[in-house]
Amino acid sequence: MEVTFDESFAGMLKYEAKLPTIGLQLDAQFGNLHRFSGAKDSFWQLKASHNTDGQTADELRTSVMKQIEQLKSAIAAGEPLRVWWSETADDQVGFYWFCQLTQRVTNRVTQVQVPLMLPNAKKWSALYRISHLGELDFADIQSVLQNEHPLSVNERQSYANGWQPVLEENAPVRVNLNGAVVGVGETFFDHFLSLEKLTSWPAIRVIGEAMGNYPVDIPYWWYRYRLDSLTSKDD
Repeated sequence: MEVTFDESFAGMLKYEAKLPTIGLQLDAQFGNLHRFSGAKDSFWQLKASHNTDGQTADELRTSVMKQIEQLKSAIAAGEPLRVWWSETADDQVGFYWFCQLTQRVTNRVTQVQVPLMLPNAKKWSALYRISHLGELDFADIQSVLQNEHPLSVNERQSYANGWQPVLEENAPVRVNLNGAVVGVGETFFDHFLSLEKLTSWPAIRVIGEAMGNYPVDIPYWWYRYRLDSLTSKDD
């Protein structure tokens, strides 16, 4: 079973690579992480209010809980697991969570850590940068798989130690600074949004510019939330 923390990458593995996949869209870089234990949390309403896919808070929560139960069922069935992650805060916190969940299981577990800077498979002497795994070209999956290696029980227990401090800190936003997950305030990415352009640009264009100029794996719905918060203060 393939395990990833990016729904779009999960779709690529499932439909193009024809692999059984669980896409855990945890959004672990934001909000109270106790919500993964099933607790209701204001995070779901926050995301639903600023997302574009029309899902309600209950639908978002139910979807993630279903994915977590699917993973637990695969573990209980003894299925081999292969977890894909990168150095984004979302992936890294998700990986810590995965390791604490699997730290004592006997399933065969391997990992593929995907670099965010890769050689371009279609063009010699070129590099391309991805901000999250969903931007990875399908043509590069086989070369990235060369990074696969076993994730032993001891290694999982070590990585699992990264989960509890992040859980207890309960920061509104998490970022990866030189490999360390650091909690920051919810205003951390606000300066990427050009508020002065709202007089002539629609909000979606301002957000698109921020996502294009600063490819740091911040989803549309978070920027929409922050833009709404910032502009409401001016009213």
